[in-house]
Amino acid sequence: MARSERGASAAAAGRGVRLPSAPSDYRFLLPTLPSGDSMEDCVFFCHGDLEKRPYRLEDFRAPLEEVGLIKAITGIGAFQMNHIWLVKMRSKDDKDALLKTGGLRVKGGFCAIIDPIQHDVTVKIHWVDFAVLNESIRQALGEFGEVLEVSNDNWTVAGFEHAISTTTVVRLKLKESVVLEDLPHLFNNGGGIVLLVAPGRAPLCLRCQMQGHIR
Repeated sequence: MARSERGASAAAAGRGVRLPSAPSDYRFLLPTLPSGDSMEDCVFFCHGDLEKRPYRLEDFRAPLEEVGLIKAITGIGAFQMNHIWLVKMRSKDDKDALLKTGGLRVKGGFCAIIDPIQHDVTVKIHWVDFAVLNESIRQALGEFGEVLEVSNDNWTVAGFEHAISTTTVVRLKLKESVVLEDLPHLFNNGGGIVLLVAPGRAPLCLRCQMQGHIR
């Protein structure tokens, strides 16, 4: 199945992920990630290629030495899943330096870097009717924070580059009291149900309505 312009890579673009060197079809599976003051000096390493598991500590040595930040790491370990690693940095400056690298190349695949306390997030809304105006999306999400940008997702499939998809990409700055888990998975908009996918939180299974997996 062909993917739209931002495709699955937009799913990785929220919550502080930098994706300048990620492949266009990049996607990964995430549990709900912790946030808050305890994460001030922490980031998550997230891998989209599950076939390259298991990931081991030594796999990160060369990439971190290459960016000159291996000595700035004071803690590192797998988190809930082997393709997700929690990393504690020596200082906020070191954390910012790591985020600015735009990601790492680990075991020949792209490793995204997620800032768990980033309030500027990018989400995708699927199944949006073509008649739905961007302003309607802004109003629907306005209670959760400031909507910074609403854009249509265009196809890149040859011959269809001029056409938009039924997916809308929204960038918003969450209110201080709001976390990703507060955003609805499903909500009514434009007379129909739409699906909101927010990186950094567990997905919703549309069959059983439970979180944490997709069937």
